[in-house]
Amino acid sequence: MNPGILLRDAKADLARIRGLVSQTVGWPCSHLIGRALWLDAGAEPELTKVMQVANPAELDLRGDFGHLFGKTAELRWRRIDEQHYDVLILGALALKVPGTTELGGPWVIETKARFHQLRTVYYRAPNGAVQFVSYREEG
Repeated sequence: MNPGILLRDAKADLARIRGLVSQTVGWPCSHLIGRALWLDAGAEPELTKVMQVANPAELDLRGDFGHLFGKTAELRWRRIDEQHYDVLILGALALKVPGTTELGGPWVIETKARFHQLRTVYYRAPNGAVQFVSYREEG
């Protein structure tokens, strides 16, 4: 088990997210997008397959939430208005990103399972009260 960190940027725009991915996840990376059905009663369910994003210009944030992940970190985004997103970054303890807020910790990271080319990584708070499941690319 390794120590981990959770970081938050409560109001990032697309340019900031592109920069955060460059600093934390790295390019190319994997991405999936979803739509929050509770915001639109007439909406059809949508969750994209995991797709590759080769560079910042290809990044598409068209849904209500999404996950970008690489070999060492995951960045989760949630739309808060037309141009801003609430961002959560799950990474190793050594990860330091200016302009973000550290959430609790240190978190305990444990790799539990592998599914196709993905690893499932669990982040647990020191007292065990909170847990996040994160994804990583194999490699």
